Amino acid sequence: MIGPVPGVSIRRRTQAAALILLTFLAMGSVLGNGWVQDDIPLGLLNERIHQWSGLWSGFTGPYWPAPSTSGLYRPLAVSLFTLLWQVGNGEVWVFRGADLLCYLSAVLAVWALARRLLAPTPAWIAAALFAVHPVHTEAVAVAVGQGESLVTALSAGACVLWLDLRDGRRSAARTTLLLTLAFLAALGLKEHALVLPALLLLLELLAPQPAGGSRDSVRARHRLLAGLVVLGAAFWALRTAVLGDLAGADPADGLAGLSFGSRALTMLSVVPEWARLLIWPAHLQADYAPNEIVPFAGWTSAQTLGVAVLLIYGALLAWSLRRRRVVALGLVWIAIALAPVANIFVPTGVILAERTLMLASVGAIVTLLGLIPGGAWEIPRVRTPLAVAIGMVIILGALHSAARLGIWRDTERYILALAVDAPDSWHTHLAVGTLAFEQGDRRDGEAHLRAAIAIWPDHSRAYRVLAREYRLDGLCAPAIPLLERAVALEPIDQYARLSLVACLLDQARYREAGALAREGIAGPGRSLEEAFGAAALSADRADRLAAPRGTVRLAPFGEDQTTIGPHRPASEPRR
Repeated sequence: MIGPVPGVSIRRRTQAAALILLTFLAMGSVLGNGWVQDDIPLGLLNERIHQWSGLWSGFTGPYWPAPSTSGLYRPLAVSLFTLLWQVGNGEVWVFRGADLLCYLSAVLAVWALARRLLAPTPAWIAAALFAVHPVHTEAVAVAVGQGESLVTALSAGACVLWLDLRDGRRSAARTTLLLTLAFLAALGLKEHALVLPALLLLLELLAPQPAGGSRDSVRARHRLLAGLVVLGAAFWALRTAVLGDLAGADPADGLAGLSFGSRALTMLSVVPEWARLLIWPAHLQADYAPNEIVPFAGWTSAQTLGVAVLLIYGALLAWSLRRRRVVALGLVWIAIALAPVANIFVPTGVILAERTLMLASVGAIVTLLGLIPGGAWEIPRVRTPLAVAIGMVIILGALHSAARLGIWRDTERYILALAVDAPDSWHTHLAVGTLAFEQGDRRDGEAHLRAAIAIWPDHSRAYRVLAREYRLDGLCAPAIPLLERAVALEPIDQYARLSLVACLLDQARYREAGALAREGIAGPGRSLEEAFGAAALSADRADRLAAPRGTVRLAPFGEDQTTIGPHRPASEPRR
C-alpha cells in the first residue's frame, strides 16, 4: 500500500503556514478599519440586513437598497451580510474579520490551482504574490469586496476540480455536483462569476493534458460544460426578471449615452491602466471617475498606448501558444476575467475599479511565473538571484498593501486619500466638498462642489448636495437652480423634488410649488405622497393669502430635510 510521503506533507503544511502568515502581514491591518465607502449604505445603514429576513429577501430584490437605483443582483452577498450583522450584533470588526478570511480562502485556492499548472516552487511563489498583491487591497478593505474574494476562491477551486476530473483523480458524479454548487454560489455572490465555464474551457484547451484520456471522458466533460452554460443563462434570466432589464444597473459615469464605438475607444484608454495595476501597482487610487479617465471625445495618447499594450499582448500570446502554453493560459485567463468589466457590449457600473481585478490577477501571476524557464530553478547561479528578486517583490508588495489598507480606516482618511490619489475625479471633488462642509469650511466646500459640477455636469448628486448646504444656510435663491437641474437629471429623485418645492414656497413662488408638488403625488415613491399633498395644500393656501416671502415652511421629512435651515444655529457664521 502506498501512503503519504512524510516529507511532502510537512513541506506542504509549512508552505501553507507561510502563505497564511504572508496574508495576515499584508492584509491583516484591515481588522482595525471602520465603516467606510459602500459598506455604509450596504451594511451600516441597510435595514434589510438588520433583520433575519435579509437571509432570503435578497433573492427577490436588487442588491442595492432603495432609494439607490444602482440595482445589481447578488442574493447570497445580501444573505452573507445579514448573517454577519446578526451574529456579530452589527460590530464592524466581525465584517473585517470576514473580509480577511474570505481573502485567505482565495489565496489558498489559487495556490491549489497553481500547483496543478506550475512546478512546486513557482506555484508557491504564485500564491505568495497573489497574497500580497496591492491591487487586492480595495476588495479586502470593505465588506462589499467579499464577493470578489469568494468568487476568486470558488472559481480557482472549480478549476482544481475540473483538472482533477480530467486527470482521473475525482469521480464524475461528485465533481459535477461540486462544480454546480460552486458555480451557483459564485453567481449569487457577484455576477462576474458567469465567466467560470469559459475558464474551464480554457483549462481543457491549454492546460497540460494527461496521457490516455478516453473520448467518452472528453464528451462527458463537454456535456458538463454545456450544462454549466445553461445554468448561467438561467441565472441571468432570473436576474433580468428581478431587476427588469438585461444590464440591471446604472452605467458608470462616463459611459451613459455612449455608442458602442465610443465605449470601445474609452475602454481602450483603460487597457494600459489594467496592465499597470496587474504588473506593477505602485500607484493605487480608489476612484477612476471622470476626469481621471476621460470618456472618449477624440483620439489621444491614452488610446495610442492602449493599442501598443494590445499589440504586445497579441505578440506574447502568439509566441506562447507555440512555445509555452501555460503562459498562453495565463494571458487568455486575464482576457476572460476582464470581459465582464470591459463595457463593450453592455455598460457596467464601473469604468475601472481595482477591486474588479482580483480574478484577472490570477492569470497575470501565472503568466509572469510561466515566463521563467523551468530550468532556472535548478541552476544555483540563477536560482539565488532570482529568489532574492522575487523575495524583494513579495516584501515590497506586503508593505505596500499593509500601508494602503490604512486609507479605509475611516471616512475622513479615505476622502483625504482620494484628494491625493485621484485629484481630477468629480467624485473626489464631491467627497472633499461634502467633508469640508461637515467640518465647517463652507468656502472650500462650495468651491469643490462647484468643481464637481463643472467636471461632470450630467450627474445630479453634486447639485443636490450643494443645494442642501444652501438651504441649511437659509439661502433658497441659489439652491433653486441647482435643485431644478437635479430634478431634470434624475426625475425619480423625489427628495430633490420635495426640497425644490420647499424652496419655491420660501421664495413665494406658490403656483410653481403647487404644480411641482402635484407632479410628485403622481410620481414614484409612494411614501412621499403625504408630504407632497401637504405641500400642494400649503402652496394653494399661501397663493390665496398672498403670503410674504420666507413665511411658508415644510416640516422636515425623510432623509432630506425639506424645511429651510433647520440644523445650523443662526449665530454660526457663513464663510
